[in-house]
Amino acid sequence: TGSRAREVGQALHALSQAVDAADRGDSDAVLDLLVPFEEVVGKLRRARQLLAVAKTAQAARRRAEAESGLHSARQAAVHDPIEDVRRLLAAVDRRALTGEGRAEADALDAQLRRREEVAERQARMAVLEAAGDLPGARGQAALIPKMREKALL
Repeated sequence: TGSRAREVGQALHALSQAVDAADRGDSDAVLDLLVPFEEVVGKLRRARQLLAVAKTAQAARRRAEAESGLHSARQAAVHDPIEDVRRLLAAVDRRALTGEGRAEADALDAQLRRREEVAERQARMAVLEAAGDLPGARGQAALIPKMREKALL
């Protein structure tokens, strides 16, 4: 039919442009051009090769960006406020990380939760002290060293 012929023509034009984009090393352009026509051009060996290379390059770039973001979050966890570390960690695309990277992100997340628990306990202790409840404050204070140890502070 006419619409199918038009689609095939558009797909072949996209394939031609994708070859040029691949020659320039622009894997994003390759994907933008070919994915909409993948059903049509997917039968062509050259199109499958271009798509495979572009998808691999895109995945590698995403993984590198995610690893860099995780590294920044780990570095920030040493001295920066918890909120800043949380923001950095939230920006990490965990799906792009390896299994080891996801485990590191999860461990950092758990460490941040423990640090938040210590901060909450310290705040409760201060409230109890201000209210004159010294035994209650001491009870809260007694728990903090063990919590800090678990939080790797």
